[in-house]
Amino acid sequence: MALAPLDAGKSLSFVRRHMARAQSTEHFELNDGEVRVWIEQEASIHIKAAAGGNDPVELTESQARKLANALLRMAQKLEESGR
Repeated sequence: MALAPLDAGKSLSFVRRHMARAQSTEHFELNDGEVRVWIEQEASIHIKAAAGGNDPVELTESQARKLANALLRMAQKLEESGR
């Protein structure tokens, strides 16, 4: 099986995204990565919610509670760091 050639632009974008996440102190994911939340440079909370086909991301009650708890935990962490 032959491997497809790498697209340099996409590869660089992938590396940057994952390096940024690795540099963050905390991250949280739901629905196999459809919802991602992380602290960026210990200064702000970032949220990315993207489902295929530009559809909204659907969450169950349990998933919504987990997301809310993650946001509260991150907000507390930022507050404690003085940001």
